[in-house]
Amino acid sequence: MYDWTSSVFNQSDRFAYRASRDNGIITDPNTLPTGAITDEILQTYGIDPTKDLIVFAAGSDRGAGTLASPKGSVYQNLGRAVYWLRYWGVDRKNVAVLNGAIDANGDFAANYISTDSGVLSAPTKGTFSVKDAYGKLDNTVLVQPLENVINIAKNPTSHGIYGIGNVFIADARHNTTTTDAEFTGGTVALTLGPSGAALFAGHIKGAKFTPWPQVVDQTTGKFKSKAAIAALWSDVSGFNSINPAGTGYTSGQTILQYCRTNARSMVTGISTFLILGKPTVFYENSLIEWTALSAYHTNAALRTLPSGHKFATDTAELTESGTSTPGPVYNGAASTAQYSVFNINTNATTTRKNIDEDKAYKGQ
Repeated sequence: MYDWTSSVFNQSDRFAYRASRDNGIITDPNTLPTGAITDEILQTYGIDPTKDLIVFAAGSDRGAGTLASPKGSVYQNLGRAVYWLRYWGVDRKNVAVLNGAIDANGDFAANYISTDSGVLSAPTKGTFSVKDAYGKLDNTVLVQPLENVINIAKNPTSHGIYGIGNVFIADARHNTTTTDAEFTGGTVALTLGPSGAALFAGHIKGAKFTPWPQVVDQTTGKFKSKAAIAALWSDVSGFNSINPAGTGYTSGQTILQYCRTNARSMVTGISTFLILGKPTVFYENSLIEWTALSAYHTNAALRTLPSGHKFATDTAELTESGTSTPGPVYNGAASTAQYSVFNINTNATTTRKNIDEDKAYKGQ
């Protein structure tokens, strides 16, 4: 067992599961690490994903099991770790997540875990590379770039994206003050950009509201039963009454999961991707990118793209507010200064630059 501290889930750590990378339209601070870093992490810990079973676990879950402090946030990080390895080609049989935190699964015998330096040793450095093991395997469909999500929002049943069928769009956000505020845009200031209120609020057109705490048993911190999770997705009014009764996922669809930074959607993603085994993909840059790309803000000074830009998302064709109200809710109190970290490229012709770089790393 190796202890990878929580710092690996933010970009301050070289071995982070979140890295700042240019996707063509923005420099996303939350995207997946490069192939070179992935190889370095696996080699440092002597991991060979073609032979080893890699189980990601959390020590404890500090959630109180309430709407304001739900249990299950630990899966945001654990799910991202699985997502990261699956993206780079690791077979699903070689990765797993412990259901419930370690301290929720009973006491371990004293000889199972030790902090005695006399019985601990540094891992033996390995030689594994995703290039050698998975060079011809392409799992990049798991990460959907902005240009694809735009096409899906315009037409979820006929979008022309290879490897994806009819799409069911799931918004996993949950706000501890007003649970549906981010989804509806009802309290626009609760939709955040990198460091403050986003330019506009609402949700991707056609998305259903699937707040992540609903798939977790709020007493135990473990996932609900497979049957209970399947029932939630087959009738999403069980997630929240804001969804029309009787609407939900149907067999053959691909589920597109998103939230603000693709963290909360990792929890709902585990429920469909790992537990139910349903085709699942993720909008990696999620609403932190979506709500940054305004060409029609009511305050011209808060527009980040020129009118008519093909990657502008603040249109009634792409964004809804309320439950199905056309168009976004603009935030007049937002600031564009926070988006300097994004280096928004108004001349962008692609939003999948980092994905293409990853393909090239593997020699595809």
